[in-house]
Amino acid sequence: MLRRWSRQVIVALAPDRLSALLVGGIGRRRLLDRQAISLPTLTNSWETTLPALEELFSESAWRGHRLHIVLSNHYVHYQALARSKGLTSGEILKLAAVQFAETYGELAADWDIRISPPSRDGSTLACGVPSG
Repeated sequence: MLRRWSRQVIVALAPDRLSALLVGGIGRRRLLDRQAISLPTLTNSWETTLPALEELFSESAWRGHRLHIVLSNHYVHYQALARSKGLTSGEILKLAAVQFAETYGELAADWDIRISPPSRDGSTLACGVPSG
């Protein structure tokens, strides 16, 4: 029997459904269970999928494992940051915040922003989601 700590739950949140995989195994991973929960209405905010998450975790087999959540691109906003070579990661993050504010205005004020490692030419990809 696989130990609970060797299992993980991967949840994908999309506007129309929540999809979940329970994978486990030491070394080679294998699919142990999967579940899809249709959402009653299309959502513009990933927070509205929380009741579906509660439904998933109401089953004991899905609780107590490492959890990875993947958001649909529907909920994530992107910016390409050109030639940020020579800037620290903190400076690149500030640049991304400025670009998001210029593009999305007040909507971007409370976003959680992440940046990818810079490529060889110094360009970077930034993504932002509401921090709530």
